[in-house]
Amino acid sequence: MPEQNLTLAEIGAALGPLFHAKRETDLELWKLEREIARCKLALIPDGGWRGKNPEARDYERDRAYAENATLASLYPQEINLRARLAAVEAEIESLDAQRRAQEWAIRASLVNALYDSRVARNHRAGAVAESA
Repeated sequence: MPEQNLTLAEIGAALGPLFHAKRETDLELWKLEREIARCKLALIPDGGWRGKNPEARDYERDRAYAENATLASLYPQEINLRARLAAVEAEIESLDAQRRAQEWAIRASLVNALYDSRVARNHRAGAVAESA
């Protein structure tokens, strides 16, 4: 979890590597999903899955997938990549929430400064009018 009370510059510096890590993980996951799809296609027998009805064909397909060593080794990799992607996205969201909070605090400070400036100007204008 990112450190609290970071400056906007620190948040920006922390987000850069996180966005890069997210893109790298997205690409790795995409490649792995393509490999899983390729393996699944290679398992389809000529003429399709055997079975008298859709349930029997689904059973044959699922059994073939479950017994395939290559798919069995790819699924844990997919789970790990998805977990890593979720962690990176959570860090990005946390930093983004901190950034938005600081931006709103800056906006509030600007509004207060403008309001205080206007009040001070009105007091001076009132003092001049009273002395005349």
